[in-house]
Amino acid sequence: MQIDEEPYLQALLRHDEAEAVKILDEAPDAFMAAGMAYVGSKLALGRAIRQRAAAWGKAGVRLNGVATGNTKTPMLQKVLEDPNLREGVLNMEIPLGRLAEPEEVANLISYLCSPEASYIHGSVFYVDGGIDALIRPDRF
Repeated sequence: MQIDEEPYLQALLRHDEAEAVKILDEAPDAFMAAGMAYVGSKLALGRAIRQRAAAWGKAGVRLNGVATGNTKTPMLQKVLEDPNLREGVLNMEIPLGRLAEPEEVANLISYLCSPEASYIHGSVFYVDGGIDALIRPDRF
C-alpha cells in the first residue's frame, strides 16, 4: 500500500478525527503511532493546501505550506528525552545527514511572506533534509 493510501491519512482527509485517533491508538507501539501522525498530518496538510489554492487565490490570499523535518527546537528536545521515541528519531535516515536549524526554516517562511514571493501559491515546501524525497521519490 502506498503511503498516500494509508487509512490514517484517509481519515484525516475525510476530517474523521475519531477514526484517525483510533488508528493511532491501535498502532503496535508509540514510535509507529508517532510516525503515522507525523507523516500523515504532513501529507494531509499538503493536500488541503492544494485543494484550497483556487478558492483562496480568487480571494486574493496566497496559500503555501512549509513541511519541516526534525528541527533543533524545544519540541524535538522533548521527543529526544522520551525513551520510547529517542532511538527512532536518532536512527531516522536524513539524506543531508543532520537536523535543521530553526533559522533555516524561518528563512523560507520569511521569503514566502515577502513581496518577492508574490506569485508563489498553492505549494508545499519540504524543509526536511530530503526525507520526503527519500520516502516518496516518485510523488509530489
